[in-house]
Amino acid sequence: MFVYIIVLISFFIALLWSISSLIAKKIDVLFGYNKTALILLFMNLIVTIPFMFLFAISINSTMLIFSIISGLLDGISYLLFFNSLQTEQTSNTYTLLTLQAIVLIIFGLFVLGENVITYSIIGIIFILFGIFAVSNKELSLKFNRRLIPAIIGNITWALSWIAFFYAYKASNNFIDPLVFSYTTAVLLIVLKLWLRSSKINSVNKESIKTNKILKLGIILSLPAGFATAIGNILFAYFQSINVIAIAATISNISPILIAIMAYFIYKDKLTKLNILGILLAVLGTIIIAL
Repeated sequence: MFVYIIVLISFFIALLWSISSLIAKKIDVLFGYNKTALILLFMNLIVTIPFMFLFAISINSTMLIFSIISGLLDGISYLLFFNSLQTEQTSNTYTLLTLQAIVLIIFGLFVLGENVITYSIIGIIFILFGIFAVSNKELSLKFNRRLIPAIIGNITWALSWIAFFYAYKASNNFIDPLVFSYTTAVLLIVLKLWLRSSKINSVNKESIKTNKILKLGIILSLPAGFATAIGNILFAYFQSINVIAIAATISNISPILIAIMAYFIYKDKLTKLNILGILLAVLGTIIIAL
């Protein structure tokens, strides 16, 4: 019974992330990647803070250090990822999330001393071929360089989760590290915007011409941030109770859900190579998690 509950919640996580991804694309177009990253991270922080009162607060220097490292990497990842999403299709960009599985396997192999089984190697190969296929615009295999920030961002995102893992181990409380991590990420992006304040207008008049569109962007940010935060909290909880394999397997179907939704909502145009890439990348993550 417990396994079925985990599977259902994991599907819910995938759905939350998919909905958040589609809304985030719209916000990215309206506000640009800097403000989009700030809005979503701030919403993550606001939604997560109340959960601190459900657990005994456990703060120590080791937890703080790794939480800050996690937050810095998280902030950088958001900036890089939404930089690509601003100009590229939702379905292509979000499929690159599967790259994180490879980074985590390498970490487990060389740092934790884990054994890599044949299935994991097959999964890595599938993901690499999938990312290659998704990152090409046409069957002529012309690499889409605008996806490079998202590729780098997903590598740093995986490193962020690794730092979070150590923060959790140091406190045995997964909420506190999340709060400190989000706070650090928010402050990082605020600092970036402040340093560039002389070059950035508070509202870009070319992309946001009316107050109506501005209000739409703010309204959209609420469900996007809420969905992302709840999904991340549930995923972090699964990590804390050591059922991450099942959760990761199911929740990693989100690129498929995103591709289907983006096709109908944003009219994303996918080549046969892109579709094959999405399927290969998702299949690779499922194989790794088995």
